[in-house]
Amino acid sequence: MFCPNCGTDCREAKFCPECGTDLREWNGAGGAAPSDVGGIAEFAAAFDIPIGRYDGTFGYVELREAEMLVYKKVLFKTLETAIPYTDIAAVAYQKAEGLGSGFLSVRSRQERFVPLADGSNAAGDKTALVFGSQANVPMFQVYQCLHAFAERNHIDCTAADIPDQMVSSGAETPALSEGEPDVDACPVDMGEYFARFNPNRVAAVKAIVQETGMDMRLAKELVDREFAHRQKTLYAAQPDAAMRDLKRALNPKKAERDERRAELDKQGVVYCPKCLSTSITGDKKGFGIGKAVVGASLAGGLGLMAGNIHAKKVRLTCMKCGYQWMAGKK
Repeated sequence: MFCPNCGTDCREAKFCPECGTDLREWNGAGGAAPSDVGGIAEFAAAFDIPIGRYDGTFGYVELREAEMLVYKKVLFKTLETAIPYTDIAAVAYQKAEGLGSGFLSVRSRQERFVPLADGSNAAGDKTALVFGSQANVPMFQVYQCLHAFAERNHIDCTAADIPDQMVSSGAETPALSEGEPDVDACPVDMGEYFARFNPNRVAAVKAIVQETGMDMRLAKELVDREFAHRQKTLYAAQPDAAMRDLKRALNPKKAERDERRAELDKQGVVYCPKCLSTSITGDKKGFGIGKAVVGASLAGGLGLMAGNIHAKKVRLTCMKCGYQWMAGKK
């Protein structure tokens, strides 16, 4: 475990070798020790982590199975810092505005008393990553993922509080200029647009403009503010949603297909492995199972023949895309 006073890795010691803190009575005031959360693998397994690399300026953040890695180049040095998910103490994010830079800052259990980086020192901080506006969306979702871990860890890091000038959500709406309409007065059901497009803010803005005729800039301000508020509420209640939405932000089409496939599998519905259509026909050497087995369940409908499908080598055909496969294989 790590000393709650100085952050030293004390392993199995009863007293901290650096500051002498008695570790026997430590009950988690600084957060649960790694040994108290059931192990890193078990801890991380509670989340569907969107494993991958997320690029910033002169570096990247990589989410792994049990830890995150911050890789960056500072002058002539290469810095690599790995932090187990169980050791994430605090996370902050600020989006990039215009040609300026945004940043993601992380503090581990060992460095929980070190103030989080801000715009003035993020470039040189070993666990902070600077990025441009093109990375705002993925980095915001990475922030939400890491924040979910920090919330679960409950590590006391009061000295690493987010500075007042830092926008942790990265989505505060700038004040409207004099004479401009107030977004609060706009009769748009943002709950509907959030349900349809979250976390894709660009698509939501385009839809609002096309469907309501709202000014593009006003629609963007409305979406930024409302999505930030709703995401904060959603992710606090459902940490897994932050992981899901990161996948949606990076590859919306793949994420949609994966979610659709998971839902069909859960329902036990027969579907085309190529296009996911549930309009399926089946035959065995001229014997027609049905002209259109639509959404048949493996537990009923076509499932009534589940015991015979493999023996009879039934060939299934998708009525939408024409793909064919043998029952039991995809």
